[in-house]
Amino acid sequence: MLLLMTLPAINATDYKLVTDLKKELEVGARYVIAAKDVNSAISKTQNTNNRAAVAKAKNGDIISLTDTDTDNKVAVFTLGGSTDAWTFYDEDNKGYLYAAATSSSNNYLKTSSDVKNTCKISFDGGSYAHIVFNINTSYPNTLVLNNSSSPKIFSCYKSTTASGTNYKQLGLYK
Repeated sequence: MLLLMTLPAINATDYKLVTDLKKELEVGARYVIAAKDVNSAISKTQNTNNRAAVAKAKNGDIISLTDTDTDNKVAVFTLGGSTDAWTFYDEDNKGYLYAAATSSSNNYLKTSSDVKNTCKISFDGGSYAHIVFNINTSYPNTLVLNNSSSPKIFSCYKSTTASGTNYKQLGLYK
């Protein structure tokens, strides 16, 4: 007896590593924020003071999101704003990412229904994305993955802290 089964199609959307600030940052386009050198992306889970990380493998400079349960946990952001005043809107959480520090000791990354602060996006020669929120520079404002936290989290740190070995620089994928 021959048994035939129909499997559901798996739809995939590819996000390619952004390497050219002027050509690839586009208002209204959708982006994934992930650690460039480890397999972690910002998840849809907004914790009290930071964003959870979710394991997400890359294929070279490509992140492929499918409609499977695991990939449905990866946050996809819509870019808004303008040069040096960018915003990342999260449709799932109905809000904008922002650095929520109220002192130099907070390393908060939160989501709000209105724009609390904007960010600057720059790239270094290795196509690492530097996302720095426009708040008091003595406050933690640089978005990175805290790779030593358990569980791993994405949050904002002072630029001097964010360059340490426990913190992973970002890639921006469009």
